[in-house]
Amino acid sequence: MNAAAPLLADAAPRAPRATTSLYESYFLRANHPTRPLALWTKATVLKPSTSAGVQESWFVFFDGENNRVFADKRTEPLGAHFATESEESLSLSVCEAAWTIAPKGSARGTMENAVWDVRFERLPGALGEPRSFYPPKLLTGSFPRAKGVTPLPALTMSGTVDVFGERVDVDAWSGALGHNWGREHPRRHAWAQCFFPAKGDAPAAWVEAITGSVKLAGPVATPLLSTMIIQRGDQSYRFDRVFEAWRQRATIEEQRYTLEVTSDAGRARLEVDRADRPVACLGYRDPTGMLGYCINTKLARTKLTVEPTRGAPFTLESEHGGALEFVQRTPVRGLRVV
Repeated sequence: MNAAAPLLADAAPRAPRATTSLYESYFLRANHPTRPLALWTKATVLKPSTSAGVQESWFVFFDGENNRVFADKRTEPLGAHFATESEESLSLSVCEAAWTIAPKGSARGTMENAVWDVRFERLPGALGEPRSFYPPKLLTGSFPRAKGVTPLPALTMSGTVDVFGERVDVDAWSGALGHNWGREHPRRHAWAQCFFPAKGDAPAAWVEAITGSVKLAGPVATPLLSTMIIQRGDQSYRFDRVFEAWRQRATIEEQRYTLEVTSDAGRARLEVDRADRPVACLGYRDPTGMLGYCINTKLARTKLTVEPTRGAPFTLESEHGGALEFVQRTPVRGLRVV
C-alpha cells in the first residue's frame, strides 16, 4: 500500500460485521529512544460461537533499568464501540480505554495501578506506509485462521504513563501500531519487530518478521513458515513468499528467535534475544475457548544483517529496542498469566 491509500484499508475493524466466531485486536507499542523502557497496550474483542463475547483492555510497561514489569488487563462483557470517522480515522472504546487510530492518533486508558495517555504520529514517507504480510485474498478468505496487518509500522509517541507509583514522560518514543484478527491464534509462533533510528548518513529503518505453523485440517499443520519485511529509508526489502520454506531457516528457542531468509531482494538474517529482560505472560483465548500463552517483551536485543541483491550490505543493531513474542499452547513455569 502506498502512502496515499486510506489507512482504514488495513485498520478497518472486522468484528462489527462478523457473522462467525472471531477475535480481533489492535496493539500499540513504543520504546524510549535510549533507555530500556517500553510500553505495550492492546484492545481485544472476542466473539465466541458458543458463549457470550468479551472485550479486553491490556497494558504492559517494561522497565529494564529496575528489572520489573507491570502487566494487567481489564475484561468486561462485549460492548466495544467502533466509529469510523473517515477513511483515515477510527475511534475505538474497549473497557476503560479509548483509541483514535489515525495517522495522528491517541490512546488513553486506566487500570487499577496504571494510567496512560499518549499521542502518536505516523513517520512520513515510505517508513510509515501501511504494510501487510498477506496478499488481499488471504486477508479476506477463510485461510489462514489468523491474519494480521501493520497499519502504522513506524510512529513517534509522546504523552505520559503513571505506573509503579511514578510518572513517566513519553517523549519521542519510537513504535508501531498493529492489527490482527482470526478464528484461532497460531498454535506456535514467534513474532519480532524493531525500529532502528537514523545514524549518521544511514537512514532510519525497521524490520518485522513472523514464523509460525499454520493449521490445515484437524491436527494437521504445516511446518514452520516465515516471512520478513525490512524498510530502510525509501528502500524496501521483502522476504514474504510465505510458502517457500526452502528459502527460510527459522529457530525458535526459549529466549531467542533467529530467521534467515533469501529472495530476489537478497539475503537477510534476524537475531532477536530477550536475554533475561523483563517479560509478561499473556493469556490469549480463542473463540473456541482454547488458551494460548504469549511470552512478551519489548526490550529484546536485536541484530539485523542484510546482503541486498543490489547495493552494499548493512547491519543494524538495537540493544533493547526489539519487540519479541512467543506464542505456545503450554504455560511457562514461574510466569504469572495475565
